[in-house]
Amino acid sequence: MPAGSTEGLTADTWAERGIQLVEGAGEAGRMRVFVRLRGKGAAALSSHCACRPEEGPCPVRWIESTQRFVCPCHGGVYDEQGAVVGGTAKRRLERFPATVEGGIVFIGGR
Repeated sequence: MPAGSTEGLTADTWAERGIQLVEGAGEAGRMRVFVRLRGKGAAALSSHCACRPEEGPCPVRWIESTQRFVCPCHGGVYDEQGAVVGGTAKRRLERFPATVEGGIVFIGGR
């Protein structure tokens, strides 16, 4: 799934991008991911908090100044690799396979 161009992406910080998980499903089939460059490719993490999955997804935010992802709903805190470092999260942020082809970032399936 294409997640936009590499323009503006770096290996030092995360950028939020939208991807279409289910073609033809409109907004219901979209998801937000965080993307950064890594070597000749890219890395991607889900924007969905893992604090309380039974309550449904809550979007995490990347806080540049602390180099952490934070869940504003449940207080989960994740490091720059998506690992749990505080709060109520039970598991890390989901990783997605990501590649770069012709200046476009592509996110693989789950």
